[in-house]
Order: sequence, then structure tokens, then C-alpha cells
Amino acid sequence: MEHSVGPCRFLGLLLPLDIPSDRSPKGSRGHRISVSRAVAERISPSLMSKPLTMESGLCGHGIDRIGVITRAWTGQMEQVAGQVAGQVAEIESVGPVGEPVLGLYVAGVLVEPAPLDIQACAADLAGGMDALGLSFAATQVVVEDYCEHVWRVADGEFTGAAVLRRDKGAYQSTWIKFGRASDVKAIDGGQS
Repeated sequence: MEHSVGPCRFLGLLLPLDIPSDRSPKGSRGHRISVSRAVAERISPSLMSKPLTMESGLCGHGIDRIGVITRAWTGQMEQVAGQVAGQVAEIESVGPVGEPVLGLYVAGVLVEPAPLDIQACAADLAGGMDALGLSFAATQVVVEDYCEHVWRVADGEFTGAAVLRRDKGAYQSTWIKFGRASDVKAIDGGQS
């Protein structure tokens, strides 16, 4: 069975759920954060059609829009692997090897031509493309108790995501993979 090669796609772990962040994200006043699965499921629809951005140094959120998020869902890494196995021709593995991660996953399409060359930006990193992770941007964030050391997010709205060096993100276990979709409908639920 032959598949046509579609647009360049991305798939990644945006946010591990129910665990504290490794670092405090920008805007959290030095507090680490934690997002529950229930909150992620409630606010994940706000990710639809939001931008995936990048800056050339891969150290933070950029203004260069390199893609659009077309799907967001929560689950375990094995479930994600099962949903996309064989669907993205050039993505050989889904995420780093390790313990299953309950997380908020995103998929989408890259803009063409891209304003930045992702491979060129990652070329100088130890680990190359495997050193890349994701970070989210949000607004109207509500925290359960601002006196806690780890802020538990109760509500908010996502405004997008960014590709950056994994070691620069609040969650250092995030990841992103890129590839050509062999079946566009399968990876994004037909929402492209």
C-alpha cells in the first residue's frame, strides 16, 4: 500500500502532568508549577490553531512562527505511540526511552517555507535534534494556592507553544519530533 507524502508535521510532549516542573517557568515568580490531568483536559482545546514558535538560539519563546497546533490530547506515552505508529514516515521513535509519561501531547503542521531552519539551529547542540523540547505559553492562569512552594494550576488558557533546548524549559522531559506525514488524517484526527 502506497502513501502520499504530506506536509512536514510535528508531534511532542508539551507538558508532563501531575508532577512538579523541574524549574520555575517565566511568570511564576520563582515557583515551580504542576498541572493535573483534569485541568489539562479542560484547557487543552485552547491549543487548537495556536502557533508553534522558535527563536534561533533555542533558549526561549520566539516570535518566529514555525507551525500550527492541530491536535492536543492527554494520555500515556504508549497510547501516543500506538496512535501514531507508522503514521509519520520519518519519525522512527516517539519520545525518549524511559518511564511512561502521563502528559499533554500536541501535534500539528509546520509552515512552509519555515522562517528558521530547525536542523541548522539544533546542529550545535549536544544531542542535536534529540536535545529539543517544548514549552507552553499561557494567559489568565489561576493557581489554587499562591502560598504553596509548587503552584498547582487550576485554570488558564494556552496561547501557544515553543521549540527550545530541553534543558531551558520548565519541564526538561518534554520532546518534539518532526517528519513527513504518510497519512495526514491519522496524525491530527483529520483536522488539518
